[in-house]
Amino acid sequence: MVNLRFFLPSALGFSLFAATVSSVSTETPKKNILIQASEELHQIAKRTTPSVVSITSIKTQDFQNKIHFQPSSELEDLDQPALGLGSGVIIRSDGLILTNHHVVQNADRVTVAFDEKHKSTAHLVGADPKTDLAVIKLDRSPTYQLPTLKFGDSDQLQVGDWTVAVGSPYGLSQSVTSGIVSAMGRGRLGMLDIEDFIQTDAAINPGNSGGPLLNSNGEMIGVNTAIFSQSGGFSGIGFAIPSKIAKKVLNEIVSHGYVTRGWIGIIAQDLDEDLAKYFKTSHDQGALVSEIQANSPAAHAAMKIGDIITQYGDKKINSAGQLKSLVAETKSSDQIPIQILRNGKPKKLYVAIKEQPRSPEMKQTQLAGKAAQNKKHNSPLDFGIAVQDIPLEISRLLNIPSPGGALITSIKAGSPAFDAGLIPGDVILAANQQGIENSKDFTDTIKKSKSSEITLLYIQRGPDEKVFVPINMNVG
Repeated sequence: MVNLRFFLPSALGFSLFAATVSSVSTETPKKNILIQASEELHQIAKRTTPSVVSITSIKTQDFQNKIHFQPSSELEDLDQPALGLGSGVIIRSDGLILTNHHVVQNADRVTVAFDEKHKSTAHLVGADPKTDLAVIKLDRSPTYQLPTLKFGDSDQLQVGDWTVAVGSPYGLSQSVTSGIVSAMGRGRLGMLDIEDFIQTDAAINPGNSGGPLLNSNGEMIGVNTAIFSQSGGFSGIGFAIPSKIAKKVLNEIVSHGYVTRGWIGIIAQDLDEDLAKYFKTSHDQGALVSEIQANSPAAHAAMKIGDIITQYGDKKINSAGQLKSLVAETKSSDQIPIQILRNGKPKKLYVAIKEQPRSPEMKQTQLAGKAAQNKKHNSPLDFGIAVQDIPLEISRLLNIPSPGGALITSIKAGSPAFDAGLIPGDVILAANQQGIENSKDFTDTIKKSKSSEITLLYIQRGPDEKVFVPINMNVG
């Protein structure tokens, strides 16, 4: 609690005031609980929002939404490619950023915006589709230490705890919402291969994907990933990947470029009451083996379809999801004792864990990350625009003396010109402070200019507006 302090201009005034107050009450007035909560939220927002970025990705393929459940990122139809909007968290001061896989999936180019005036391109370091997490890094090291966000312990969360979500819903950067933890350990939603979500009613909307879910200490205890919605907007049910998973995936991607997991080569399912009766066991314990892959560790250990796994190492198994998580966390080459029930009789098997084979999508993601790190930057002439001479009727409409300027007819999505905010219909009147009379003049002027990081254009937009537009080749 913050004590109220009064400052008076004289000692006499203070003694008179003190005497008056003492005659009325000796208690310090208590601050309204709502004011206290507001001050706490203000401090959390002030500390954390500088570490949350907006991410724009130019994609060759759209992300496939699932029925009812959808990623909390925004995709706009631009034919080909598509524009993806999401959020990210700076987790290392040199420009390493954690986000969602679906935010940068199939991206030809990724742009990170720190605020309305500062942005940079980034490349993919690695991604993990199974948990929908990805790590990207700025193409150029920042000139100052970027603010970072610390991980909190998601295992300490309880239902009812306060949460704060930060992100860029619908592109509105560094928006802050609050709520509570609605549930823990949400799974079997059909969104991801590995599901262990924090459910929250903090407002999460398209564009929030990849942003942090914070605890009351301002620590990141989750990565906002998806919403449950019939309309596509906020409905009070959002899901975040717990920090315990995000931190492990982050470390693996930074170390290897991908995530290594244990694997025994089975598919298991939960037991309901009818299955439990048939297999003569308890329906709330164990995982029923429904499929075994050939030449897998489980096959070599003589596991059979219909076996019920009741214990993995020293852990009792209550569900198929729990078993999957335990196996994934096991190091390859470890030999694990597994207790099963076969035809109602207990049996022990020893399974030699192997590393989970990487899917074609995971291999493609890793190759894309390596290619992005080695990519060449745009040449000074590759603005991503097409120009032509100004037709007479347009020059008259815009009150531009003829000849005068080059008309922009198209903008390439994801180009430096696109990032700079140029649009078809803009007229280039000058480039690097050299007057432009026509399209050829513009091309010749740019070719003669020295290669530089920023090219300054002076453009006319409509009949009245004239503005300078810098094109930053480091961003495009």
